[in-house]
Amino acid sequence: MRHLISTLALALAAATLPAAPAGAAPAPAPAPAECATRWTVTGGKVAIRRPAPDATSATSTSPVVRYLHRGDRVTSCWQTHNRSASTTYRKCGRTGQNWLIVRGPRGGQVPLTCVRRTG
Repeated sequence: MRHLISTLALALAAATLPAAPAGAAPAPAPAPAECATRWTVTGGKVAIRRPAPDATSATSTSPVVRYLHRGDRVTSCWQTHNRSASTTYRKCGRTGQNWLIVRGPRGGQVPLTCVRRTG
């Protein structure tokens, strides 16, 4: 019912808008800023983990989505910053709390201690 009402309201609003002049072309929307930060995996075999639906960050016990291997490159501009002692992990020879967010259909989060910024 809610969907039907919102669809009808949108159609009514579009019908009441004045028509654009015949020779005027709509202005193109600005392109979204593309993320260009590249990261290289430094660990041997690193798990991409999916956080719980009610959590902002993964933990060492979060389910594994897939794996990255040493030398793989990923693009990401986002990190999670955990500050509680219960989310501390030890991965790739270092202790950390922060995770790099990997986007995509099989994305998730990678320990920040297992990647190095390359660009």
